[in-house]
Amino acid sequence: MPRTFRTSRTTETCASELPLTNSQFPNPTLRLGVGSWELGFIAVPAPQFLNTLERTGLSTWIRESESAFAYYFVLVIHNIGLALLVGACGVLGARLLGFVPELPVAPLRRFFPIVWAGFWLNVVSGVFLLIAYPTKALTNPLFYIKLVLIVLGVVALRRIERQLSRDGAAREATPRVTRSLALWMLGAWLGVLTAGRALAYTASYILYGKGT
Repeated sequence: MPRTFRTSRTTETCASELPLTNSQFPNPTLRLGVGSWELGFIAVPAPQFLNTLERTGLSTWIRESESAFAYYFVLVIHNIGLALLVGACGVLGARLLGFVPELPVAPLRRFFPIVWAGFWLNVVSGVFLLIAYPTKALTNPLFYIKLVLIVLGVVALRRIERQLSRDGAAREATPRVTRSLALWMLGAWLGVLTAGRALAYTASYILYGKGT
């Protein structure tokens, strides 16, 4: 109970001992106005260049045009690239991990043109998708996790390709290092798929200054 002090005129309550209401606590999140995004307990201002990029003709056209070659066309190309990339890597990884031992190792090298075709389709279409919604992607930490996983997947894939090109045709036994790389490759691309899908549900902003 707060202490009171009686005087000849009124009863005064010691203000320093009054219980604080919720409205009196400072907001744990620093609000930095339109275009800011929250990172833990701090709101980080979204860079102005994201707003500038969203206002460019190309970004607006991809996002708002009714043309058959605008946003949904780019999205279809992106999914086709993913299917080629992850599908071919899945076959490659399954063989290297010993799930389909009847499949010869040497012909697996024929999958690499398909893998890289899918990869570059994803790169090009992904750049256009990023241009369409830069704030949505670049203010989401999952986007950067996805980029790291892509790098890991590419590094593992390149090492597998070099190893198979060197001695894949000579013997059918799969070296232990190649099996380890196959695990890294499959894990990385599955992580890319998961992170990419989660981006749609974890974005703080759709456009600059426009929350979800």
